[in-house]
Amino acid sequence: FYIGLSVAVIMLLSFAYFIAALRSNTRANATQMAVEQVKGYSFQLQKITNQALGFSESLASSVAYMFDKRMVNREDLIKLLLQNSAANNQAYKCIWVSLEHSAITSGYTKQSGRRSYLSVPFSNIPVMVVDKDTASFDPNSLYYQVKNSGKPDVKDPYFYNYYNSSSEQLLITTLGCPVVYNGQAKGVAGVDIALDE
Repeated sequence: FYIGLSVAVIMLLSFAYFIAALRSNTRANATQMAVEQVKGYSFQLQKITNQALGFSESLASSVAYMFDKRMVNREDLIKLLLQNSAANNQAYKCIWVSLEHSAITSGYTKQSGRRSYLSVPFSNIPVMVVDKDTASFDPNSLYYQVKNSGKPDVKDPYFYNYYNSSSEQLLITTLGCPVVYNGQAKGVAGVDIALDE
């Protein structure tokens, strides 16, 4: 009887030790797998962000070049640039340029105001043009942070709806680069990228 009981206790303790060791290894393996997965996502997101910043810098440089006084068709060139960019870079949710009216509109006298050109791939409108009177602007917005600092910046992630459908909320971030001509910031150019795809 004692021998059978001793064998049962030893088997029970061995089984308990085996389960505890298995759990410990499983937790360690799961933690390691999660860490590797996060590193992979982080690397991928960094790569996408760097590409988007490079694209935004090129876009801003192209627009700055258009400030040459001899270019009377600047608005048409910006629209064409955005249309072509959207056709060739459909990974971006929106490609945009926002310029101060005082820099692009002859005779404009207000201190605030800007014109934004937006191209949303897969939309029915090639380029949207929106005029904004920014008298009550938010100095902490990405636009003014980039314009005033003269440096590229990335906005914290947020949810946005490009298609006027509540079921189409996307987690995105916005990257912007200053449009600088003759040492002065004339506006900001950038892209919106989806973070949940």
